[in-house]
Amino acid sequence: MANARIMIVEHNPLVAEDIEERLKTLGYTVCAVASSRVEAVAKAVEMRPDLALVNPGLEGKLEGVEAAREIYERCDIPAIYLTDYVNEELLEKVKSTRAFGHV
Repeated sequence: MANARIMIVEHNPLVAEDIEERLKTLGYTVCAVASSRVEAVAKAVEMRPDLALVNPGLEGKLEGVEAAREIYERCDIPAIYLTDYVNEELLEKVKSTRAFGHV
């Protein structure tokens, strides 16, 4: 996926910045950073990234899962979930969105 355009969906600005810098170091283009479900969907429609890296637990809820689902349905853009917390409810929600994976 050389020259892939990636969108980051993360509510913590420090985490988003760290992910962005790491991706750029690896040669990827970060075309958008969003911190909410609404912003993520709008930026996906506008920027048409190749991939979305999504925190499924935006704002402490499962808003990231809903963002990924809507982005995929509206734009056919795949998502990979990035999270430091996993429980059964989250895994079931993630499975229902046809995500490309989770880390």
